[in-house]
Amino acid sequence: MWYKYAINHPKFSKLELEALKYDSFDKFQTAYLQGHHGRYWHITNKEDFVLDPNYSPIDTSTGSGSNSGLMVTPHLDAWIPQLSKDRTHAIEVDLSNLRHPADYFSHNRGFGREIFINNLKDLKYSSPIPLSNAIKRMNAYYSKLPSSEEQLREVYDKAWRKFNN
Repeated sequence: MWYKYAINHPKFSKLELEALKYDSFDKFQTAYLQGHHGRYWHITNKEDFVLDPNYSPIDTSTGSGSNSGLMVTPHLDAWIPQLSKDRTHAIEVDLSNLRHPADYFSHNRGFGREIFINNLKDLKYSSPIPLSNAIKRMNAYYSKLPSSEEQLREVYDKAWRKFNN
């Protein structure tokens, strides 16, 4: 599959890999505006986090569960007020191996910028790091993201040029 080639090739940035998931700039732009920026986080209370394939997220506002999967966010800031008292670490979750929207999609439990991953089989993730370090990494990444439609289009076009060469 063409996409498997791209994710294993180091010449693509995280955002470029995200761009390659969409067959038009308009679809990429819509996903980008929903928070699909190529870098995602999950807050945990476990310093030795290991993903359980049967894990079902609990909505802390209602106490109800959902299907097996994992909730992540591109913006830790949205989750910190609700979760940081109990959860002191974060893992970076790599969705480059997954297809949007088949394997993950935007979701709204009320925290903002939430993404539900329903394909845990192909999910890659980092070792947990202190939440304060994750916030620094997130802020550094976001400071370099496109801030205009023109810049975003350049990322999209560049990713496809690289892929086609």
